Amino acid sequence: MHRREQGARVRASNCRDVVDAELSRRAQRLNVMCIAADLLGEEQIERMIRTWLVTDFEGGRHTRRTEKVVAYEKAHIKPPE
Repeated sequence: MHRREQGARVRASNCRDVVDAELSRRAQRLNVMCIAADLLGEEQIERMIRTWLVTDFEGGRHTRRTEKVVAYEKAHIKPPE
């Protein structure tokens, strides 16, 4: 397991399908995907994971939103000691 980058936070999303998986990476730069495995089939889960792993953050207009989240974290969340 890699040591976490200082200041890096967990950003997670509940993904129900391939579209959720792709958007969580492309538009939101999330680093954790939550899957309700008991509600989805194995093939769908594999497609979601594959999509999630190969999708890069798009940047551009989505960058403003992620910068707002980081600014909020810096202002309101005390880093672990």
